[in-house]
Amino acid sequence: MKLSSNPKPVKFRIVSGGEEHSSLETLRMKFCIKELKENSRKLLQWLRRQGAEGEKIATELERLPKPFGKCDSLTDYYIIYKIFFNDIVPFNTSVNSLRKLYDWFLKNKQKYINNLDFLEEILFYNDEEFRSSFIHKPDRIKKYIAFLKGSNNKLDQFMLGRYLLEEKIDSKGGKELILEAKKKGLRIAMEYSEKNKDTLKMREWKNVNIEYIKKFIKLTLDGKSTAMYYTTHSWTQEEKGIKEFVDNCLKIKVKPNDREKYNRAVELFAVKERNVYRILDTYNLAKERQFIIYMLGFRISDVKDHCFDGMKRLADSYFPAKYFITTSERNPILDGIGFRNQTNFGRINSLLLNLFEF
Repeated sequence: MKLSSNPKPVKFRIVSGGEEHSSLETLRMKFCIKELKENSRKLLQWLRRQGAEGEKIATELERLPKPFGKCDSLTDYYIIYKIFFNDIVPFNTSVNSLRKLYDWFLKNKQKYINNLDFLEEILFYNDEEFRSSFIHKPDRIKKYIAFLKGSNNKLDQFMLGRYLLEEKIDSKGGKELILEAKKKGLRIAMEYSEKNKDTLKMREWKNVNIEYIKKFIKLTLDGKSTAMYYTTHSWTQEEKGIKEFVDNCLKIKVKPNDREKYNRAVELFAVKERNVYRILDTYNLAKERQFIIYMLGFRISDVKDHCFDGMKRLADSYFPAKYFITTSERNPILDGIGFRNQTNFGRINSLLLNLFEF
């Protein structure tokens, strides 16, 4: 067979943002520097097949002070973004600020929404001021807590932990940070822990594989099969108790305005839960059980006052109860899922999905 002396160039794609791209336009919509750095040589080849614009970008990348694959500072990243987006984003050459670029992506998120996550990751790990802003974002605070827990900055761990705990922004996260700082030997954290022993007690889930059971609960609430869970995992007695609790919760989906049916459903739930949890802490679910019974009881006139008194007592040790009976309390998880505005059944589902968070 006779081979052509002028074979056509083979087209290939570059990966960014978990997807393959064949054009600069789609690449810019999912621009992940981390992935592109890992394939820097291939990227240059790919760019040179994108016409004059791609050739220009490849040339500018080659002129960087250090190889593209080794760029790791905010200044480096800013220059790279400028090279790729110079004709699209109104860069101000006198302001070397990725945060301004982040704001621009935010304003144009309909097209560049994926870029927000990638750029946020860069800013989070390299820009302390940007990272600190997460304290005031309910859906981001957990990421900041995880970052500090993994760091060696014990003073920051303690200061943020105390702030989160005392301002009731994220009590659990605050406790974790204070105890982490104490474990690393920070004197003020040790003194604070000694003075606030009861406050800092962490709730234990004994004999429970939390991540495994979380997945099980999610599948259950999504109405998906969980049969595989019984062949791939040896269930402890405590985990079986959680499963039964979830099953009981899902059997009370009735409308509050159907009073007789609603009252009966609440009564059955309470009876089932009492039968299963005769010793309240057997499955570490006493607080959840009590909270649901009290919350449902608010709709029943005969027991409303009793339920309110019970909810007030429970509020001292279980945050959803405190959140339920007040208007001033805040919590990133409950705020983020719109807990106040949900139906009772919606609240129960949300509680199950966040079973180990309070």
